[in-house]
Amino acid sequence: PSVFGSLTVPLLDPEYEIGNIGRVSLTLSGQVANPSDFEALKNWGANLNWGVTDNLSLIASFNNDEAAPGIQQLGAAPLVTPAVTYYDFATGQTVEITTTTGGNPFLLAEQRRDLKLGLNWEVPMLEGLRLSVNYNRNKSNDTSNSLPLLTPEIEAAFPDRVTRDANGVLIALDQRPVNFDETENSQIRWGLNFGKSFGQPEQAARPAGGPGAGADRPRGGGGPRAGGRGGRGGGGPGAMFGRGPQGGRWSVSLYHTYKLTDTILIRPGVPELDLLDGSATGSGGGSNRHLLELDGGVFYKGMGVRLSAKYDSGSTVTGGTAGDLNFGDLATFDLRFFVDLNQKPKLIETLPFLKGSRLRLSIDNLFDAQRKITDANGVVPLNYQPGYIDPLGRYIELEWRKTF
Repeated sequence: PSVFGSLTVPLLDPEYEIGNIGRVSLTLSGQVANPSDFEALKNWGANLNWGVTDNLSLIASFNNDEAAPGIQQLGAAPLVTPAVTYYDFATGQTVEITTTTGGNPFLLAEQRRDLKLGLNWEVPMLEGLRLSVNYNRNKSNDTSNSLPLLTPEIEAAFPDRVTRDANGVLIALDQRPVNFDETENSQIRWGLNFGKSFGQPEQAARPAGGPGAGADRPRGGGGPRAGGRGGRGGGGPGAMFGRGPQGGRWSVSLYHTYKLTDTILIRPGVPELDLLDGSATGSGGGSNRHLLELDGGVFYKGMGVRLSAKYDSGSTVTGGTAGDLNFGDLATFDLRFFVDLNQKPKLIETLPFLKGSRLRLSIDNLFDAQRKITDANGVVPLNYQPGYIDPLGRYIELEWRKTF
């Protein structure tokens, strides 16, 4: 069971004749939840919104949340797996080890504090262009994570999870979840959305200021998604079918994320991990300092195409005596073609069974790009060969859906 409440208070309004300063409102919210098999969780937050003009708005928000670990993190059955290939930073070799995975019933609740400062501006000089700038900072305690990549710092923090033979060769690793004492990260994300309608009556066109409602809204809110490839089999451009007037629309968004800090304190007395400067918690390397995301498409009379691209600047992981491990930069492109056959009356007349159907061709990782990972000698370790880190590569999917 849970209890939630929120209250919005208008602080300033032009109707009160106190000057041309726009509208200011404050929203307060709180929640108490009592999940099964875990202690009560309390969340609260405050959001200050200032509509300076019809085109310019500022926002400041702070949220304090408590979150329980996942069910699998708490209660998954122990699983011992032999002959697992693993890269050992201490020796610079890929070895076969025995791993233990499963749940940890002693995990604590995570405590998160998030601060956001944002600006959104619909440029009056160029209809359809919207600019946004956001600063985000998160500080969390007792975060639940699987045991990270076994760098020298991680091994020093969890010596009881590591087993080596008399020669120092890694032979076993307990990877069950652990609590990190404190994590902190901050970033600036800024970019633009630009889109317009065409080929339809002006009175029927959708609003062009910023990302439109429904199908043409960039995925993930204020721009392209912040990580990972597009989901396969749902969402995306297919959501455009059957919506809006029978005209066209084009849209493009470009966003840049610059990470300012990304640190982890695993336990008191253990050196802090800086994921932007040589540390890592996963097999994918440290944090990328720069992330560029591009998303654009055209939709007209039931047909459309959408291109999504992402560039990740890569990272370097300090490996101690074995030398550094370099994770190269990576640029990927995803392409979507789609058609709503309901909007092709001549085709439906010729082939009636196509009525109520739509067709989509999806190509993920169009150029089959793969991140190159090398050790201090420029050699790709066995555990980081392309076939291990990305066995799927380019993915092509043709989908036909029909409503009966």
